[in-house]
Amino acid sequence: KDRRGSRRDRTAINALDADVLVLQEVENLALLKRLNQGYLGKRGYTEVWLQEGNDLRGIDVALLSKFEVTQYLSNSKDTFPGVQDPGKNYGFSRDCPMATIKLGNGRQLRLLINHLRAGGGYTDLRRREAQAQRVRQLADMVLKGDPQANLAVIGDLNDEANSDTIKLIRDKSPNLFAVTTQLPSSQRKTFRGSKQLDYILVAPGLKADLVDNSVTVPFDNLFSGTSDHYPIRAKFTLK
Repeated sequence: KDRRGSRRDRTAINALDADVLVLQEVENLALLKRLNQGYLGKRGYTEVWLQEGNDLRGIDVALLSKFEVTQYLSNSKDTFPGVQDPGKNYGFSRDCPMATIKLGNGRQLRLLINHLRAGGGYTDLRRREAQAQRVRQLADMVLKGDPQANLAVIGDLNDEANSDTIKLIRDKSPNLFAVTTQLPSSQRKTFRGSKQLDYILVAPGLKADLVDNSVTVPFDNLFSGTSDHYPIRAKFTLK
């Protein structure tokens, strides 16, 4: 997460050396462009995407990519029923855009980018579960058209791996694979070193391209001094 654009933040992003980078809590597109042009120019991010979401503090999800983004569809205006209170309608706390990224050989990568509702109160939980259920519905729309789609649900889901929130997204047919399960449980913690709140959940078509032993959650001082969240890094053989 890069909210201040500090030197350490920029160094951390550079250190990830990612071809596709998903961010949370970015204030606006102008800031993201300034970060990219001024400090990440050597990384080669030709695609810079952010659409304003629903958070009143102005913190948004964003995408940087070295590959062409052919479509970036916002779902910030989407409304949907609750899980345990289906008579009540909810929306996304920030946004849940669908990004389509053009790869080689006619392939494409589909990302559902997330920053779900935080908090442990009753209202927070109900809202987060409703958002999770809707995320899975959006994923299923893609998988219905192409069961082998290179699809990932990615970002800050603000709940732990055994929670109903994560199960609502992950544990349907087909199951979405959490790439951090490549790691021992002690190395999966993405929030202040105490719990996992951030995920890359991949559909079967993308799981087949996951490089063995490529997943890491960097815990070194560079990342712990930058944010209260640690990044997840994974490699896929997509060309």
